[in-house]
Amino acid sequence: MHSGAQLKEDRGIEDIWNWFDDQLIALLNYRYKIKSDIANNNPGLHKKFNNFLPETVQTIDEVDNYFDKSERNLEHLVCLDLITATEAIIRLDYLNRRKGKRKILLAKTFNEIYKKKGDRPSLKGDLIEAWQNTLSKEKRYFSDFKGLLIYRNWLAHGRYWNAMLGETYTPERTFKIVEKVRNILQENSQST
Repeated sequence: MHSGAQLKEDRGIEDIWNWFDDQLIALLNYRYKIKSDIANNNPGLHKKFNNFLPETVQTIDEVDNYFDKSERNLEHLVCLDLITATEAIIRLDYLNRRKGKRKILLAKTFNEIYKKKGDRPSLKGDLIEAWQNTLSKEKRYFSDFKGLLIYRNWLAHGRYWNAMLGETYTPERTFKIVEKVRNILQENSQST
């Protein structure tokens, strides 16, 4: 990315992934400790942190169900964070390319978009479409990212409807898509 517009808070996708790993390990350790306390009839940590668990969580099966839901929620949160961080990268890339040298890929196209929409172009309809139209061999990665945006909308707006996603997005799948999109932007940031 060129110098110019920058993230207000550095939220690199690798940092997000490392945070996810830390949280997942902590969640698994907490689950193990509570299950161990229940199996050994030891109130220990289970009793100490009982305020954090619903009162209905008393058996090993109930602990597993509770932590399975917690893990799914953590996975959704990390996917949302990865997607929104990548959205920020795409939007900043747009602002920087349009200010950059005319020989940089998409600078002219982004300047035309800027004349019509300023700092708020449509992510899907303007920016991603421009990339897809310019890099036909990389088009599928941007299509995959469009699918992630449907997932992001479902997550960000409360998950109250049955989202028609077309595929199941795991943290691993989400990371692969956003990493590829980020890499494409970086690989094409030099003058042509």
